Amino acid sequence: MATGDGLLRMLARVHRGAPGRIPSQRRYIFAHMAEQVHALDPVDFSTHALSLASTALVALGRMPGPDGESHPLDLETARHLIDVLAMLEQKTKGNLDEAEQKLLASLIYDLRVAYVDAQNAKHG
Repeated sequence: MATGDGLLRMLARVHRGAPGRIPSQRRYIFAHMAEQVHALDPVDFSTHALSLASTALVALGRMPGPDGESHPLDLETARHLIDVLAMLEQKTKGNLDEAEQKLLASLIYDLRVAYVDAQNAKHG
């Protein structure tokens, strides 16, 4: 299994391939992706919402990234992810069970508060 950096280098090599030609590395990437599908848990709505919220928390500096390192404050990314969660809340209205609805509302509220706190800390 390739590491994150190794996979990025591999993707860069594939991207540099000649137009119209499918490099052999691309077949490896798709095979690698197919292997990963079996290793990951099934995705449900709550898991997806939590994943987006976790990424927003990393952008807000509230939790370390997947590499365990702190990342610089990125208010633009955090705002985008909060907006995505709010859009999902609107688009799924009436289609979520009670637990999913409460989770999504709670995540959005908490992230908005964290965003305002981070914005105030940056400017104040």
